[in-house]
Amino acid sequence: MEETIETRRCKVCGEVKPVTEFYCNFYKQVGCSYYSSYCKECKCRIKREKYRAKRKVLKEEKIKEQAERAEQVNSPRLLAFKHLEKLEQAGVDLNDA
Repeated sequence: MEETIETRRCKVCGEVKPVTEFYCNFYKQVGCSYYSSYCKECKCRIKREKYRAKRKVLKEEKIKEQAERAEQVNSPRLLAFKHLEKLEQAGVDLNDA
């Protein structure tokens, strides 16, 4: 199939498809006279892959931050005084000791 005004070749898959299979690019021109270089199918696949890669990185960063926060909360210096807070909440006077 040759490329005509009503068709366009996708730069990713290389297939010639009707222009209805391409997104309009309104940023380039007014109206719908300019279409994307990628067909809708390829564009969705590319976006999905980028999202998954970004999501994986963000998930790893979140796990790392949680581990650092857990180290700060469970540090021996803080744990030494946690039992005192519980005693105060129970109403035990710590100054009598």
